[in-house]
Amino acid sequence: MIRRRRKFTYSRTSPKNDRRACLCPDGKTYSTECCDGSLQAQGIGVVTNSAPAVSAGHSAYRITNCDDGHHKNAHYHGTLNVGTTYYMTLQNGQEGCYTVNEERNFEGVEIITSIGIPFDDCNECTALSSEVLDPEGDPAPSCPDRVLVFQICNSNSVTDDNFDIYLNGTKIGDVDLNSNELIGSVFIASTNTDLVITEADFTCPIGGMVIHRFDPSLLYSGTNTIYMKNTQNNASGNAGAVEVRNYEVSGNNLLNPCDIQDVSFGGSSGSNFYREFTFNECCP
Repeated sequence: MIRRRRKFTYSRTSPKNDRRACLCPDGKTYSTECCDGSLQAQGIGVVTNSAPAVSAGHSAYRITNCDDGHHKNAHYHGTLNVGTTYYMTLQNGQEGCYTVNEERNFEGVEIITSIGIPFDDCNECTALSSEVLDPEGDPAPSCPDRVLVFQICNSNSVTDDNFDIYLNGTKIGDVDLNSNELIGSVFIASTNTDLVITEADFTCPIGGMVIHRFDPSLLYSGTNTIYMKNTQNNASGNAGAVEVRNYEVSGNNLLNPCDIQDVSFGGSSGSNFYREFTFNECCP
C-alpha cells in the first residue's frame, strides 16, 4: 500500500500515467503507483553522500598532501592523530607526506601503510630521506647465539634533550637525558624479559640505563635507521653517543659483545636526529 504524502504541491509537469515511475512518499523508492501529479513525485531521492560507511576496525579522515596541497578522503586500518603529519602509501599508488586534517564518517582511498613516526608538520616529514620515511631491507643476519643491543646516552655527562626512538620507522622506546649524568637507554633486540647484560662495554654505565626490548624482526641486513624524535627541549644542546653491540647469549646472560658500530649525535636544543648503522655480520 502506498502511503499518502504529508505535503502535496500540485505540478502540471509531474507524471500522471504509467509510462514513468515517480518518487514515492518514503523518499527512497520509485513506482508508477506513486505518480499522483504532485511536485514531490518529481524528486530525485536522497542526495546525501553515498560513499560507504567506515568498516569495522578502520578510521576515516580528510588528509592533505604536503607537496601539492591536494585534499583526499581516506580510511586506515587503525587510528591516526588529527593535526599530525605522516608518511603514507595510498591504495592508488601515491605516497608521500600527508597531514591528517579531520575525522570523517565515510571511506575514501585506503591508506595501505602509514609509517609510525608522527611528524609535527610537513617540514619535518619532507626534510627526511626515503630511508627513514619508507625503510626497506632484507632480514637481519641469523645469529642464534647472539642478541643485538644498542645504547643511547649523553656520553659527556651534560644534559641533553628527551627523545622517542624509532628503529626502521617503528617506535621501540624513549630516552630521557635531562640530567648532568651518564644516563640514557639500552634497547635489546629480544622479547625475553629475563635477559640481563652482565658484561657491558658501553660508554655509559648500565646502572644508569632504562631498558627497552623490541622485536628482532625489526632489524634489517645492511642499513638500519634510528630516528630520534625530540619530545622535550631541555635547553642545553645535544651531544651523545649511539653504540651498537651484538652480545653472546649464555643462559639469561648477555656477555662477550662484538662491536657493530658507534655513531654520535649532536646539535642544538630541540633538534631531531637521524642516524644509521650497518648490520651485515654477527661479529665483524
